[in-house]
Amino acid sequence: MKSSQSPLVLKYLLADLVREILFLPIWWYTLGLAGMAMWCACSVKEAAQTTGLTIWVKNLFVPMYGETSISGKLISFFMRLVMVIGRGIATFVWIIIAIFLFALYLLILPLSILGMFFHGLGMVFV
Repeated sequence: MKSSQSPLVLKYLLADLVREILFLPIWWYTLGLAGMAMWCACSVKEAAQTTGLTIWVKNLFVPMYGETSISGKLISFFMRLVMVIGRGIATFVWIIIAIFLFALYLLILPLSILGMFFHGLGMVFV
């Protein structure tokens, strides 16, 4: 009669689970951190493209509607300056959000391990 494969499967499954749990912090702060940094950089670049900040800065001194009079040039300059400032603030806010998310990524693993540790102690000593 054939012996059951269940103990062998369970042994390899548990060994794989332990290996993955032990490898998680290494992955989190190497490949995961690199991925998060890449996401933040791409996100900020995309935010600048979405707001069109670089295009507005490039065209800051170009008169609107082909206006060549001094008053038209001044109005165009100040209107574009207001737009650059507004879009710059929007991009800056997104940069702050991306930095916050990156910092949160750095802190979430140690905080979750501490939370599991303290809740585990609470379950044992209560």
